[in-house]
Amino acid sequence: MHVFRFLCLLFSQLLCCSSSSNQFETVESCPESSEQWINREQRKNCRQFQATPDFMCAAIEGQPGIFGEICTVVGLSTAGKCAVLDADTYNLNFISCYASPGCPTTAYRASDIYKYQACFGNFYRVQSTTPYKALSTLHANRNSTIDDSTSNEQNAVTVVIVTLLVYVLILLILILFWVQKKRRKTEHSKSSEKLSFLDPKKDADKDPAEALKCMTSLANYLRCRLVALCDETSLRNKLLLHSESIKQNFEENTVNKLMKSTLSELSKSSLNIIYMVLTNFCDIPTPGRGWDYKPDDDDESLGADIERIRSFINEYVDTKRCYPKEMKMLKERLLSQYEEIEFEMDLDFSREQKINYVKIKPDCVEDDGTVVTKTIVEILKHLETKGIAICVGSIGCGKTTALEYVSKKYRKEGWQIECCDNFNFVEKSRVDAVLTARKTVLFCDNLFGTFGCQVFSKQVFRDFEYVIRTLLNQDKNKLKILLGIHVHVLDEIKSIGCGSAFQDKSRIIELDNLSKSEILHIYQLQQERSHRNQKRTTYKDVLDILEYSSDSIGKPFQTLMITTLPSEMERKAICNQPLEQLIDHFKKLFYRDSDAFFSLVFIMCVMVYNKNKDIDDSVAGAIRAYLDKNTIDSYLKELTPFTLEDEYTVELKHELIGIALFHVFFEISKGPWSVFAACDIKMALELTRPAMREEFLQHSFAVRLSEELRASNSVASILRKKILESKIDYEDHPLLRFIPS
Repeated sequence: MHVFRFLCLLFSQLLCCSSSSNQFETVESCPESSEQWINREQRKNCRQFQATPDFMCAAIEGQPGIFGEICTVVGLSTAGKCAVLDADTYNLNFISCYASPGCPTTAYRASDIYKYQACFGNFYRVQSTTPYKALSTLHANRNSTIDDSTSNEQNAVTVVIVTLLVYVLILLILILFWVQKKRRKTEHSKSSEKLSFLDPKKDADKDPAEALKCMTSLANYLRCRLVALCDETSLRNKLLLHSESIKQNFEENTVNKLMKSTLSELSKSSLNIIYMVLTNFCDIPTPGRGWDYKPDDDDESLGADIERIRSFINEYVDTKRCYPKEMKMLKERLLSQYEEIEFEMDLDFSREQKINYVKIKPDCVEDDGTVVTKTIVEILKHLETKGIAICVGSIGCGKTTALEYVSKKYRKEGWQIECCDNFNFVEKSRVDAVLTARKTVLFCDNLFGTFGCQVFSKQVFRDFEYVIRTLLNQDKNKLKILLGIHVHVLDEIKSIGCGSAFQDKSRIIELDNLSKSEILHIYQLQQERSHRNQKRTTYKDVLDILEYSSDSIGKPFQTLMITTLPSEMERKAICNQPLEQLIDHFKKLFYRDSDAFFSLVFIMCVMVYNKNKDIDDSVAGAIRAYLDKNTIDSYLKELTPFTLEDEYTVELKHELIGIALFHVFFEISKGPWSVFAACDIKMALELTRPAMREEFLQHSFAVRLSEELRASNSVASILRKKILESKIDYEDHPLLRFIPS
């Protein structure tokens, strides 16, 4: 009975310790909607705990129908996995989902688990016909039945008997557990002469000096394996890609030293660092029982031997015990496989710390061909909680990629995506129609202009503010607003006193705040997609180049240029002055091969070039006389550094390339105004501004149209004709105020 009381007390203490840090509580069910989630989140009030500020509710692992709430740090789960609470520690965990249908098909925030009701039921390999709601109902009905029965004198005896049976069952389970544990110890002591692991009764402390010498050799073996298994450049790249996660687990001085060390210097680091690198970055197969566990005696894999060495050292640090026979057997086997250990470095084990296992998680994940950065996660959170996300960033910051990923994710979840016009968003007359539609995301990238601001009518901005206010008063569970706008466009809007719709900072998400590891993940993906055979720039060199980068151009575009043209642009200048470098490159292309240059200008003007259709001769003629389809097709392969090509179409990789081409054409062409007739009128009016007019903001990408050109009847005629064809009101555009009527 004393043993039973002790075990019960120990069991209760363990439960207390495992759940106290994350504020675990059992609950009858988890929220089934965003509104319920927010209400429960506010009630739990996890924000009072600095280390675990996020609310989480999920099923207990392996116990369908049993649920719990905790405070934690919510992360991103990969597709095909359900967020659960560990059955022992109640910490957040992710395990594979086998339900059909209902499993998460894309990456998602753990706090969005309520969208995947399958994760609240039996989603394990053993199938169950009882869904989540039925399980919750059964659980509630069971409690209700017990409550009702206690009020009935006839059933009171039954309740007492059941209670006694439960106590007896618990006692039997504890006794069985104790017997099995004792039997396992007996079987372990009778195992063969293979490395019987760390038995304190077995020849411990015999000849400790010799044992320490042997343990030093084993520790040096870890250093040897690190040098043998790792390529220095590849290892450095991996460390940089995981730098944020490493910073969370090690002191700043240790991290800084780790990031700057050569492989030789790294091999002389502490055993804790060496073990972390071996288990996370050297592609060593995981031992049978996993990292951080004592291996099975018959597991002689490299990973198992590394775990044995760690256990020998940790045992000595903890208890000062040595196991010379086991260590000698291990050393002899290692010598037979790898010959002499060439790395002999004295170790003072009295100063060594225990070697702890740390799982270094990726700083961000790739999902559906997109690097899911913290800003993308923030966009999803804004849409979920506020119903609106206005994404602001410099040109080339990855804005379009982020918005397309988010919209695609909502489309997969059954939402209707309505792409809105970037001139006047949603017309006031269409607001009622939008409000009566099914679950809808109003999506608009490059709001009010791609290359520069195209809207200067204050009435348009007043209508925009009215529409936003009206839409935000609706149910955010049925309507979301997802907008993207370039910084230089927003600056131009503010310069004419029309930026009040963007004053609420709670709606704004800054897209330029990418971490170094996120930038490197994007660069890695760009390298994988590049089909050019060239020497690749190391991640460290990329970061060195970006140290001198311009704030007016986003980092993803700069890494794209490093990937595309390393022979000419792999230097600090491409990041310090990206537009100027592109302009200089296209000038050289014009003087070296003008046909190639004008072929690229043609693709810019038509925006999407169809390889299987005849070209528009009027557009080609406006760019250059005698420019034909055969000429353009003959240069497509040479122009691949600047274009995206599939089986049927070709287009520019990025709008900044179009801006540079527009500048060069205006500078070198004898009739630069002809580009107005060739290209889309929106691009022309977004990029051109009247020169020497200080009352207008001259955004950094604008082409200044001289007084002489603006006074030209040819220019005026072309502009008026194109504006009329576009059926858009550009009368407030600053350029049109200074050309002849």
